[in-house]
Amino acid sequence: GIDVAPILCGGVTVTPGDIIFGDRDGVLVGSADSFATCLESAENVVAVEQQLMRGMKMGVSLHKMTNFEEHIKKRKEGKESALEFNEDLHTIKFDHMDPVHVK
Repeated sequence: GIDVAPILCGGVTVTPGDIIFGDRDGVLVGSADSFATCLESAENVVAVEQQLMRGMKMGVSLHKMTNFEEHIKKRKEGKESALEFNEDLHTIKFDHMDPVHVK
């Protein structure tokens, strides 16, 4: 017969009907609803990564695309800081390229 009970796999509960997705970065397990909730964010991550790669291919350093200098200064002063992308943190711009806006 077919077993329709949840199983534990690698410390994760997998329920019948769950989607299992894996690539070289890891494995994700979740319901269709949970994947639908995450899809827009995942698409935004891909868009930013693609724009960063384009910038680096054009010779723009990753440091220039982030708040690296400000971040290092704050950390040296003992202040809290997070390394973030420049601009409004949602739009990555490069000379001679259309900006990519992510949510």
